[in-house]
This record gives sequence, structure tokens and C-alpha cells, in this order.
Amino acid sequence: MEEFVEKPLIFKVFLRRARFAAALACAGMLWNGPAAAAVSSSELRCIDEINTGAAKVSLIQNKAIQGCVRFYGRGILPQPLDACFEEGLPPKVTLNIDKTLERVARVCTEGPPSVGPLTTQDHPAIAVETSFDLLADVFGPDPANGGFATNNTVGRCQSTLLKDLHKCQDTRLKEFRKCARDGLRSGEITDGADMEALCLQSPEQTEPRNKIAATCVTKLASHATRVCERRRVALDTAFPGCAAVESNDLVDCFEAAQRCRLCTWAVRTNALPADCDLYDDGETNESCPTPNICSNGRILDDEACDDGNRTIGDGCDNTCAIEFGFACAGEPSSCAEICGDGWIVGSETCDD
Repeated sequence: MEEFVEKPLIFKVFLRRARFAAALACAGMLWNGPAAAAVSSSELRCIDEINTGAAKVSLIQNKAIQGCVRFYGRGILPQPLDACFEEGLPPKVTLNIDKTLERVARVCTEGPPSVGPLTTQDHPAIAVETSFDLLADVFGPDPANGGFATNNTVGRCQSTLLKDLHKCQDTRLKEFRKCARDGLRSGEITDGADMEALCLQSPEQTEPRNKIAATCVTKLASHATRVCERRRVALDTAFPGCAAVESNDLVDCFEAAQRCRLCTWAVRTNALPADCDLYDDGETNESCPTPNICSNGRILDDEACDDGNRTIGDGCDNTCAIEFGFACAGEPSSCAEICGDGWIVGSETCDD
């Protein structure tokens, strides 16, 4: 009789799993693992690095804006407020942009990915522009001249809510980046339309942990009431871009501005086919014009077509012009060869 030898635990676990897998195979139910992602791992890393870099640039730029406003409100800003905003980017922002572009260059070795970002160079500038656009939405078109106060009470109200505004923006960008990364990894996102549906759920951004609601609504509403309204700050004067008299209306204005700028950033950075005018407040009222981005599946401005891709030779080229010998219709555009025009294009083998 053979001497009994106790098998190691890892061997027992392996044996049980092997038997279970064999049983499933016999039943025709063996699981082959998750569906393959629509993009390669290198493209996924590229897209994530671009979105991560944009979020970091936005964070540093927002802190620079807050510093200008805080020192101006205290009367210790050593230069005019408009100069603090406009005379080039602060050194920290410039350094962060350089580092972001260096990281993207190392990761995106094959150029722009097939899904999402159209370039590997523009996302830092888009992030900076979006921060200033958001500032103008709330404080008026020329916030450096007349938008901010040196009065302690009003200045504290403005500074506190500006910080809340930026915290909300940072949170939304981070949640978008996480949603896009997870969706691309799982295969749920295969194109810009999928990314929009999964990560920009109109009128609210998808985020299961309720961070956006806590940051963008609850905290903001509390500060608007406690720091501003109870101290008798005229909200329509402190935040002329919103022209809101009551704190509830001010919160709604901040929310619409945040949704608008998240959408325009996502369209410009990730080529999403989103309707930003609808996304910001749920209405088509020209409150948030959608940027014109070729290859996002939406026909805007001077585009003759937009089939949602950057392929040349499929009827709609990478500049959103209809290619010779094709006819395109719909949104996103569906293009087909014109049979009978005497020109052989696309998949045609003859044309008389």
C-alpha cells in the first residue's frame, strides 16, 4: 500500500479548479474570459495618459487662478488682476504642461489613437482654455476687470465659491477619465459614441460614487448660503455671469456651466459626438455651443459630412469633406460609391 502523502494546499486548489473547468467544458459552458477590448493596450494607455495629463494641467491652472483672486481680494496682489490672468502661464502650469507632453510622447509612440483624442499635443492648451471659459461663465466675459471685489465679505464669498467651482471641475474630469479608462478596458467603449453614452450621461455625468453630487451640489449650496447669502452678499453682483439673486439659482448656474465646460472639453479632447447645448441644462437653447470637431459623427458648421472616423477612402475624408465619386447622407454620415458616374472608386470593380 502506498504511503499517504498530504498534498500542498495550492495543489488541492489547482486540482479543484481543473476538475471544475473540465466539467464546464463537457457541458459546453467553459468561459473564455472577458471580451477583447476594442482598442489595443498601447492605445488605451495613450488615451488614459492624455486625459490624465489634461486633468492635471486643469488642476494646476485652477490653483493659479485661485491664487490671483485670493491675493487680489486681500489687496496684496503685486500686479493688476488682468496681468495675473493674461501675462503668460505661471511657471508651475508651464512646467506641468511640459511634463505632460513628455509623458504622452513616451506613451503614445504610434501617434493619436484610433478612438478618442485626435492629437497628442493639444490637450494641455484645451484644459487651460476650458478653465478660463468656466471662469467667464460665472464671473462675466471680462472677469479680471470688474468681476472680483476687494471687499472682505464679497471677496471671501467669491473666493470660496470659486474654489468650489474648481473642485467640481477637477472631480468631473477625474471621473470622466476613470469612466473612459474602465470602459475601454472592458470593451464597452469602442468609439466616441460609446464614450459619450457611458461617461457623459445627459444631463448628469455618470459616476456611481456620488462624488460629483457631494462636491458640485451639496458643498456648493452650503457655502452659497452660509458664506454669501447670510452675509448679505448680492449674488448677481458677485457672480455677474450668472445674474442669480437666490443661492439656489446660483447653484443651478454653476452646475450648467460645469456641465457645459465638461462637454466642450470632452468633445475637443476626445472627439465625442455630444450635443453640449443639450447637455448643459437639458434644453436646446444655444446656451452652450458644441465645438466643431471633424470625425466625431456630428455635422457642424462647414462640414459636408462626418462619419465618425478618420479613414481616408471611405467617402468622407479626415477633413470631413465628401470624397470624389461618393455620396454621403445622415449623421453620422453613411457614404456609398456613386454607381454610373463613370469613375471607379472604393469597392467598385467597374463603372461605365
